[in-house]
Amino acid sequence: MKILLCNTTDTGGGAAVAACRLLDGLVHKGANAQMLVLSKDSQSPNILSVDEVRQENLPQKLKRNLSRKFSYYYSSFRWHQYKNKMNIALSDVFISFIGNTLNRLEFDILHLHWIEGGFINFTELQKINKPIVWTIHGSFPFTGICHHLLCDKYKTRCGACPALGSDRSYDFSSENFELKRKRYKKLNFHIVSPSHFMADRARESKLLGNRPIHVIPNGINTAIFFPHDKRAARKFLNIADKTTFLFGAYRAIADQNKGFSLLL
Repeated sequence: MKILLCNTTDTGGGAAVAACRLLDGLVHKGANAQMLVLSKDSQSPNILSVDEVRQENLPQKLKRNLSRKFSYYYSSFRWHQYKNKMNIALSDVFISFIGNTLNRLEFDILHLHWIEGGFINFTELQKINKPIVWTIHGSFPFTGICHHLLCDKYKTRCGACPALGSDRSYDFSSENFELKRKRYKKLNFHIVSPSHFMADRARESKLLGNRPIHVIPNGINTAIFFPHDKRAARKFLNIADKTTFLFGAYRAIADQNKGFSLLL
């Protein structure tokens, strides 16, 4: 069985770490697994970038670049209409950089992870007649544009989006929400959530609520992370007689969504 994982990058961010750990675990167990990324920084032979796989002649390349630029300018135009937009991570599905890459790879199962940032906009998946699993690492899969939930409109239909500073029922968030709804409708995928919290939100959502949803925690390398004697560990870290809080996250202090200010 050939497994193809997809994540926008192979470094930076929790989703990339989780996907790479899963890839390493599958390969270690003897599985035929690879990961396709838009931006590759590592030297892993099991990770492929879109540019490595894509084979296009000059007319195809020009056509793709023109289509990409048009989508990019249209998307930028739509974002710039919202002058009161919050300074947080937001995404849409108007841009896609993957092209025909999936058609050039052999796989039996497609496992999506964090595919935002213009990597995949779901139109490319409609011709994939293979099982698709999607591990969701945030709320973007079931909201219009948000990676972190700011309201509960994902349960019905986005619009009047607080992230955009919009009071219109039909805005960029609702437009993106409807695009996802139409594109999801043509796809048959199973949803995986690393946490019960996110799984429950997905089940409540209009976009993913009717899909099979499973909770599978992120894996770790147990040759590196394993139980140890607590007293010895606390002594080694010089915290034997101290009350200690452990907090960790990507951009843990800079990103307010990670909650460090609340802990502090």
